[in-house]
Amino acid sequence: TPSTPLRSMTTADEIRAELAREQVTLARERHVSTELTRETREALERQRLRREVDEMRTRVQNVQSSNQWERSFRASVDADILGPCTALEAQSKRTKTSRCETFTSSSSVVACEHLLYKGEYIWKIVNMSWLKRALENCKEDYLFSEGYLEVGPESFDFVYNPHRGWVNQSAGGGLVCASLAIRHCKHDGVTFRYKIFIQRNDGEFVQWGSRGDVGLPEGNSTELAFGPDVRLDGTATGIFGLTHDELLQSEWVTRDTLTAKFEIEVLCFCEDIEDLYVSDKKAEVPAPNIGEHLLTFFTEAKCSDVTFLLKTESIKAHSQVLAARSEVFEKQFHNGLMESVSKEVTIEDCEPAIFKAFLQFLYTDDVTHIRDVIGRSASACRDIGTDTGSATETTAASRRVAVLQDMLYLSHKYQISRLRCWCEQQLCDHLTPEDVCSVIVQAHLCDARQLEEACMKCMRD
Repeated sequence: TPSTPLRSMTTADEIRAELAREQVTLARERHVSTELTRETREALERQRLRREVDEMRTRVQNVQSSNQWERSFRASVDADILGPCTALEAQSKRTKTSRCETFTSSSSVVACEHLLYKGEYIWKIVNMSWLKRALENCKEDYLFSEGYLEVGPESFDFVYNPHRGWVNQSAGGGLVCASLAIRHCKHDGVTFRYKIFIQRNDGEFVQWGSRGDVGLPEGNSTELAFGPDVRLDGTATGIFGLTHDELLQSEWVTRDTLTAKFEIEVLCFCEDIEDLYVSDKKAEVPAPNIGEHLLTFFTEAKCSDVTFLLKTESIKAHSQVLAARSEVFEKQFHNGLMESVSKEVTIEDCEPAIFKAFLQFLYTDDVTHIRDVIGRSASACRDIGTDTGSATETTAASRRVAVLQDMLYLSHKYQISRLRCWCEQQLCDHLTPEDVCSVIVQAHLCDARQLEEACMKCMRD
């Protein structure tokens, strides 16, 4: 209740009575203060206990996740999917991996050809900005790849932890922590080398960290993880030293997608050193090189019989080769049209460098020359850029898209289906918001359904 003003009290007795009431109020508030202090201490103790419970629950979840992975691996072994003695494993070794070159000495031949295998895996993590929340909803700490990479007799999977925390549990009970790492998926030793690359927003893969060299010929290697920032019982440093939130704003995440490439080389177990020696020398069969020879004819214009007239230069080619690769060229050169007589074709809708790369593809069936044109075009944009900010990178990315659009147009015009599919795939991977409107129009004209869907998704996002 409100206190009575002292000036309104006319007698000393009234003032004494008011003093007595204030003393009672003071005693009561002091008692309340003592109770509140006691309750606060109890609340702090409850908070501390809650954190201990949270920590214990996290440990339980970690062990449960490890057990879940162990059950899955056991089931795969029982189903003859994984394990050192799976059916038809010897056949799968040679169909899924490539071989290394033979090592030789001066006095005798020592070959690791039958013991070395290589594999490559590209992992795209989309919707990176939602990853933390998605993992929380699933009550998981990290994301792992959907499939395995089989390299010879070994199997690997890949993990990403946005918190740079645990991704595996060691035999001693410690936590193996990393941001992005490789895991070996078999219960025996392994000897392998690896490299990890991260794709930049201009499409180039940049190596993260140095090459890893792992030698565990014995022991349970499934309890480990391998990568540039793997730590034992400690927070990892992150991809290129970046936290997950910093990574989202960096050049390594494009359209909310992180793309990583893993290159792994495995040395299989050798029981006897004599297995390394080759008893008799076998004839080496050279790799196919018909594309190189045809390209030489094109480059040097040997025996050419047709000329393409472009804006600033002319390009000589061979009508028989072009007719074999394209029905459009076949009708143009051999069905009585004007070009079949003049042997000259005027090209007004394409730059010389792009059309030349297109013809080189027809001679070799190899996209290397097209990649070179794209690379030179993007590099030229960076060289003339006046700053080092995102504007130059955006221009380079747009130029890449423009070259791919020109190549998609040519492959559609001359009905080169393999090149058309490749251009469609590349445009889907490198589509930018700045170019989506022009690309979707061309996708519709070229009947590129997947590219059209990718454009619609880009506009919705």
